[in-house]
Amino acid sequence: MSLSQPLLDLPLPLDIQLDAEVFAGETRESGALSPSRFHGVAADASVDCVPSKSSAARASRPRCESGADASETPSPRVLFPLSPRLQAHPFPDSPAANLENQEKIRRLLTPLGVGARSKVRRSSGQHIANLVAMGPISQKTKMKTIQRNSNAEPASLLKYIYVALLSVLMGATDGLSLGSIIFPHDDAHPNNEYRSLGMSLGLFTAFVSNFASCLTSQIPHAVGGAVMPAIPLMAAYFEGFGTENCATVMIAIPFMTSCIGLMTIASGYFQIQELVKACPFIVFGGFIATTGIQLLQFSLSMVYGKFKTVTSTGPDGLSVLAEPAFWKFAGPPALVASLVFLVPRMLPGRGLTFLMPCSLFFLTIAFYLALFLQGGSIADARQSGWLFDVQTPNGTDFLKIWTMYDFGAVKWELIFSSRFLLATFQVYILTLLTSVSNIYGTAEVTNWPVDIDKEIRAAGMQTLCCGLTGCFPGNIVMSFSVTAHNLGVRSKEFSWMLAAMSFCFFLFGSYIIAFLPRMVPACVLMWLGLVLASYWIWDGVGKIYGAEHGVVVVMICVGIFVDMTHMIALGVMLTLGITMKRMMTVEVIREGYTLQDRRSDILRTENDMDILEENGVNVRALRIGRGYLSFISASALVSHVRHLSRMVTSGEVAPFYILMIEFQEVALVDTTVLKALNELLALGRAGGFHLLLVGCTAEVEAAIVCFDIKAEVLASYHGQMHMDQILQQGRQVLSYAKQLAAASDEEGADREECQSLLLIGCRMSSSQAAISSMNLALEFCETYLLERAASQLDDALGRVREISISNQSEIAMAAGLQDGHALLPLFVDIHSLLAGNYREYDVSLLEELSHIFTVQEFKHGETIYVAHTPHVEGITAVPPLVWLLSGEVEHIWVGDEDFDKEFGTHFKRIAETCGVKRYQRLEKAALAADSFQCVGFFQTSVCFFAAMEHPGMLMSVLPSRCVLLQHQHYQKFRRERPKAAELLFVYLTRKRLAESARLAPRPMLTF
Repeated sequence: MSLSQPLLDLPLPLDIQLDAEVFAGETRESGALSPSRFHGVAADASVDCVPSKSSAARASRPRCESGADASETPSPRVLFPLSPRLQAHPFPDSPAANLENQEKIRRLLTPLGVGARSKVRRSSGQHIANLVAMGPISQKTKMKTIQRNSNAEPASLLKYIYVALLSVLMGATDGLSLGSIIFPHDDAHPNNEYRSLGMSLGLFTAFVSNFASCLTSQIPHAVGGAVMPAIPLMAAYFEGFGTENCATVMIAIPFMTSCIGLMTIASGYFQIQELVKACPFIVFGGFIATTGIQLLQFSLSMVYGKFKTVTSTGPDGLSVLAEPAFWKFAGPPALVASLVFLVPRMLPGRGLTFLMPCSLFFLTIAFYLALFLQGGSIADARQSGWLFDVQTPNGTDFLKIWTMYDFGAVKWELIFSSRFLLATFQVYILTLLTSVSNIYGTAEVTNWPVDIDKEIRAAGMQTLCCGLTGCFPGNIVMSFSVTAHNLGVRSKEFSWMLAAMSFCFFLFGSYIIAFLPRMVPACVLMWLGLVLASYWIWDGVGKIYGAEHGVVVVMICVGIFVDMTHMIALGVMLTLGITMKRMMTVEVIREGYTLQDRRSDILRTENDMDILEENGVNVRALRIGRGYLSFISASALVSHVRHLSRMVTSGEVAPFYILMIEFQEVALVDTTVLKALNELLALGRAGGFHLLLVGCTAEVEAAIVCFDIKAEVLASYHGQMHMDQILQQGRQVLSYAKQLAAASDEEGADREECQSLLLIGCRMSSSQAAISSMNLALEFCETYLLERAASQLDDALGRVREISISNQSEIAMAAGLQDGHALLPLFVDIHSLLAGNYREYDVSLLEELSHIFTVQEFKHGETIYVAHTPHVEGITAVPPLVWLLSGEVEHIWVGDEDFDKEFGTHFKRIAETCGVKRYQRLEKAALAADSFQCVGFFQTSVCFFAAMEHPGMLMSVLPSRCVLLQHQHYQKFRRERPKAAELLFVYLTRKRLAESARLAPRPMLTF
């Protein structure tokens, strides 16, 4: 199926109907609709375009079904039925033409019913799939699409009214209960007028929160109310003011609330979103489950006043459950809530959206029917506890929340005090935690996309509005918002209706509360408590780890018996403990190897390679895993090195002189790791090995130096450097390796040198060259081993030189060449590789090969080959094959966009596979002038035989003498002397095979 098929996958009215957002996404991507996509539909998709509504028109109108031959050339016109005007205008191919004709196409589509707001009748999943198929669109459009399709069936006005009424009723119960405790009172000073004022403030808080939420919140189903945990804390503090200072409390409430709002707004600019996202899911689950339990507890207390808490077994606790009167009041709402909770589980997908409102309606009707049948009155029901203890009001007096201010009775010293500032900060912390939990919980439970930082600022604005209007801290309430979402509302229309109904409830809510049975809101709270707590208490058994489920249970107990703040703190601590225990089982050392397994990018002679092959076990390396190296992993690292030392002592493994630890993937270290490095240095002194850290970041290097560890920073590369600086520091590193090797011959000197930590920093780079820290470290270790073995092999090296000179004389005589010929070191290499191994080898053919090679000398810094410079004299577009006779030559990767344009992305992909970055050194070769040997050839063979440019540069770092084989000479030689050319090709192939085998597992860039 082609990407364009979703545009035409449904019967559309008129000729065609496109969704405006999909059309906009298409035009944003390419300037207009791409003709290739429509061609793809006609060629490989079965598309049915029936653009009529009536059956007669549908039968008479042609259908555009795909049946085109795949071999046919697509027509430059769209291949589905359009109006004659549109069919007469082909879609242009060029982006510029598309941009020029975009408005023309839009005008042509307008008569077909494709307006700016035309709709496509399709499912939300198909619509989102179409958006993905059409290419990238803006984040704002994505958000609108998700929000639009999450409400595929628009909620009816009746549902809005019902849900808004239910939300207001739930918020009113909180406002009334919390408002009744905010002002201090006792038997001597009941302060009934202020307590009534507090209830009005609770109702007004719900209105202000809902109204501000309409303007600021990203959540359209958000339901506002007082911040429940904050009000009791404020009430406890105001209790200290005294019952005679209610006028001061009335001034202190808006002042404290305004300060909390401002601080919450400021908190939204400190990336709290990232902190919230890092919150463990188990902690969030414990918070949700505890909220559910508390809602159950609150609902039981609402219907039966004697019951206060499940934490007590006294007359106000669990012992109440044994009283028949308790079940008389709590039984009906508990039964209805249980049925509403269980029926959708037993009958999923039955469309039971209105089960809850219908249940509440019949519960209310049943209550008043029973009251009527028993001959009871409203006063009797209120006195018995069936209705809220609110007298039937005689009228509305909503202005009292402002007219009761008495500035003359205010004790300002209670407000402008350190205790008041401390209390304000405490309430702010609790309000912020509650707001963040409610926002994050609502977003997670309802799967609604929310920018948490922005929503926190919106919560601060809501609280600030509450403070400026004289009421409590207010914000969205997760339980109410989740309830509204579960009942099917998704749009801002609900928010405005909720705000309007909250205002009406503030004006006339006392009438509704006076006649609403307690069991109705209690039933809603019971149902919501069951929904929130069910998964984490019993549904999650067997689905999550036992330890994590235990954390949830502990959090529930702490949240109920202590408070929510301690619950969250304990949950985080327990989760971190479980995480630490699991992280300790993760291997901090991802890989261990020796120098026999991995080599640097240095091309070496056969003798040096044999020495490294034999002594490579004397250098061990450990690769540390990616991330933050902390105290959790420090002990494992020390234990591993200690185990290696014991194995060396027991003779199980060969002794090692250098322990190299790769730190490239370590972002940061803590103090425990720094202490562990000191322990490793002590092990090095005892075991006689050097400790080498490779690839340390600037932060890690600074931490090591500041911790006062005796460290020798061999190379610190954390930025751009000049090429001469890179080469100079590289030589210093190698010089230090030679010094360490020389010191190892002295008795006891090597152990003193092991007292320092050797550091090689990150990848060093410049605009001309770059050397990875790993390559430099491997070269350091190889130089150390070669220099350490040099004193023991001086006589052998002398014999090697004599043998090499003897071989050169013999080969020169057999090949008919002059003794001392410049190419003799190369011919010795060819002879040693092919003699006795290749049946067709004839030493006399070497004389013929001498005609195609050239020996050239290069100065310091002179370029041997570089791409894109065919105009430079002596440098051709095709790279030569290069062998080094003396000096030092580096091979550097310089692949750029020009290569990608000419040869596709092949070079780029090869470099990414091998982990090579631009201007990174690929190879290096160095030989003394009296070595009588050669090294090479460098990795240019693929481009050499392919007659193409090579994405690299060969440069003489020191005055060098090289053997070059130019491509044009080889081509001519191959035609004129095929047998000798075949011999050369066999040598080159076997040489590359031998080099690849020696350097495994390091990837070879065989260019």
